[in-house]
Amino acid sequence: MKDLLFKLAFLCILFILIPFILLKLFHTQKINFGEKIKVYNVSDDKVYNLYTEEYLISVVAAEMPSVFETEALKAQAVAARTYSMQKYNKSDVSHNGADICTNFAHCQAYCSYNEMQDKWGNDFKKNYNKIKSAVESTRGEYLCYDGTPALTVFHSCSDGKTENAHDVWGGDIPYLVSVDSFGDVQKSDYITEVSFSKNDFINLLNEKYNLNFENASNTNLIGEIALTEGGNVDYVIVGGKPVKGKDIRSALSLKSASFEIAEDAEKIKFKVFGSGHGVGMSQYGANAMAKEGKSYTEILSHYYPGTSMDNMYE
Repeated sequence: MKDLLFKLAFLCILFILIPFILLKLFHTQKINFGEKIKVYNVSDDKVYNLYTEEYLISVVAAEMPSVFETEALKAQAVAARTYSMQKYNKSDVSHNGADICTNFAHCQAYCSYNEMQDKWGNDFKKNYNKIKSAVESTRGEYLCYDGTPALTVFHSCSDGKTENAHDVWGGDIPYLVSVDSFGDVQKSDYITEVSFSKNDFINLLNEKYNLNFENASNTNLIGEIALTEGGNVDYVIVGGKPVKGKDIRSALSLKSASFEIAEDAEKIKFKVFGSGHGVGMSQYGANAMAKEGKSYTEILSHYYPGTSMDNMYE
């Protein structure tokens, strides 16, 4: 009888207690992964060890207008959390030993508590609580692909269609592909126009990329223009040489690489559509989808097709 009881106790430990312990260990590991994140604040040149969920409130406050729909803010919170997880515990010399930085051009924008108060004034409490609620209601949620956090890049607004990652940065990423984004045209400055003298245009390209263009004295400087699948400029023939659209954007500080060019005897004129690199979620497109009644999960599935939702606390 004692032998039987011993065997039953052993089986209980083997099939119940041990799996329970392993599950608790795994659960703890998931909680610790990204529960806190080291943030390099470029404005004061200091590294802060912050709770991720609190850090995300500052990111969403900086990255997306507080007047946006709640579902759009939730989508932004999940995208920002996932992007933070991508950066977690990786070596990057520009982060001064931290996981991520507050330079929006390199990582994600950041708005401190005091900066939020200055920005929103009398509306601070309302706006802060709205964004905090969006972050808390998605607590721990992130997008994954093939079992790992996805690279959830985002931008202000596209030209009505987002870009393939390989057309912007090179290399295929299955879930960063061109999709429709019709709500982008609702941005007040969706179209911007800027012009340059021909000499300034050439000098800026030469200075940035050392292309060794000659003095721009002729009237036929601009040749063929090729577009990407998403509608951005892939390359432009300038003075007989191909120049990538993203390089022209960078050299001239254009809002995006989706542009039209007009040339006359003295100037190069640009009509620019949208704002940002165009890859991943369009923030204005997300808000338009939210206005149409789409949930944050539907928004994220649209802009990051093939990804799935997971939670680092479950």
